[in-house]
Amino acid sequence: MAERIIIHPDCRAELEALAQRSRRDANALEHAREKLAVLGSSLGYPHSSAIRGTGGGLRELRPKAGRCPWRLVYRPGRPFVILALAPEAVRDPRGFQRALDAAHDRLDRWDGT
Repeated sequence: MAERIIIHPDCRAELEALAQRSRRDANALEHAREKLAVLGSSLGYPHSSAIRGTGGGLRELRPKAGRCPWRLVYRPGRPFVILALAPEAVRDPRGFQRALDAAHDRLDRWDGT
């Protein structure tokens, strides 16, 4: 049974902007979301990883087993909630932190719809 995944509206806009720049990266992110839907919480490393220090149990979805320059920050559970598009942390630590901050803010304001 496929897991339900909700994409936060702000993240959906980020994904649409990325698709305009790189169809290949957008396709990799879509494929990673499909894996998450099928495997749910059993999707492990290198496709998904806990984000240390988030305090909220956030995880990152790692397309192409981590070889894609983009990550999706999500809250596991039922439903899974994809909160932010983030650059890979080693390549762009500040951008990754900005995405985490946005994810926390979006989760705090999220009403579940």
